[in-house]
Amino acid sequence: MDAYSLFLVFLAIYIAILLGIGLYFSRRQRSETDFWLAGRELGPISIGLAAASAWTTASALLLATGLFLLYGIGSIWIWVFPNIAGLAIIAAISGRIKNIPALTQPELMEIRYDPMIRAPVAIAVTIMMILFSVTDFIGFKMVLGTFFGIEPIFAIAIMAVSVALYVGVGGFRAVVWTDMVQYILLAGLAAYVAHMALGLSANEGISLIAASSMLGADWWDIFSMGGILGAMVFIVALVPGWVAEQ
Repeated sequence: MDAYSLFLVFLAIYIAILLGIGLYFSRRQRSETDFWLAGRELGPISIGLAAASAWTTASALLLATGLFLLYGIGSIWIWVFPNIAGLAIIAAISGRIKNIPALTQPELMEIRYDPMIRAPVAIAVTIMMILFSVTDFIGFKMVLGTFFGIEPIFAIAIMAVSVALYVGVGGFRAVVWTDMVQYILLAGLAAYVAHMALGLSANEGISLIAASSMLGADWWDIFSMGGILGAMVFIVALVPGWVAEQ
């Protein structure tokens, strides 16, 4: 079996798993709260894994790797630590937020502040999610087109139909559980790529220590990128948006 056929087989299995998850959780849809908020039953672990899945994209993996190679271990304050801090904040506030009698962010803002803020927030969230969706579709289309020669219209149709089915049938529970499956796959891929990179370096006679030494002593300085103060700057700049997105 060639690589193209093998890819189609794995893609079909993956989509079948997503649809299976959606059908399984469709039995638990008895109200709007069940569909949109999973009955307010989800805890910080499942929500955290779903959030981590949304953040563990190819660009994030490449960015984290590039920062590590260029700036050293101090780069953890730029990307790694703010992500972990964001997940910790989400875990800390999820218990309080899920008990508020609101189904959407605009409703939440209306309850907390003023009814006039509901419409602007709804418009802002709609625009943001449209842009997120467009970039996801473009990325999926480019991957299938570049590596497997699939026409853009078919790539978009595959993604649109499969996502619409498992979300429309299984609700938010299906979304979270499919995100957890995706996180496991992405984490496994990241570990496998790291293993391959280390193996390639060993075959070429280049160790990680030798490679990092060529970048200077600052590569090992954990505070080279501003340390905790730099991390606080990135948390203030990035984390509120990440938390609001979830």
